[in-house]
Amino acid sequence: MRKDDDTPDYEIGYGKPPKSGQFQKGKSGNPFGRPKKPSDADAEWRHEFKSKMIIMEKGKRKAIPKSVGYKRQMMNKAISGDIRAARQIAEQEQRLREKDAEQERNAPANPNRTADEMSDDELLSYIFNGLSDTLPPNEMAKVREVVLEALALAKPELFGLPVPASPEAI
Repeated sequence: MRKDDDTPDYEIGYGKPPKSGQFQKGKSGNPFGRPKKPSDADAEWRHEFKSKMIIMEKGKRKAIPKSVGYKRQMMNKAISGDIRAARQIAEQEQRLREKDAEQERNAPANPNRTADEMSDDELLSYIFNGLSDTLPPNEMAKVREVVLEALALAKPELFGLPVPASPEAI
């Protein structure tokens, strides 16, 4: 075995590389770091839609998101007679109308009413329709079950259950 010139008592061998081949103190063994993972297409699209672009509006420069600029450009093309743009605008308008109609059907008749003023069916519909957009189906089923149990305890007559005697009647 060969001895290193710097330290006469250092043996070179298995698991003991020469000092010249070891990492230097204070320097990383991976100076460039871990390579970045390639981004997915959806993330790139989101980034592009959020990024700003400069437009001239009424003689002034204005920064708007590219998603807004894209929609304005599509609308301008449709107005100027581009058939494909007009078709896309019409389809989008139809989707928006259907969505608005759906929200109107699910909204309570008077949104300023309190829960006490709504019928039980209206209240349940309001709760379930509002939650169905935010909860996954299995969670929605659990919520529906808990709410119905609570309602059965509070108003058993709605479920054909016997009404317990009130404390005042005893």
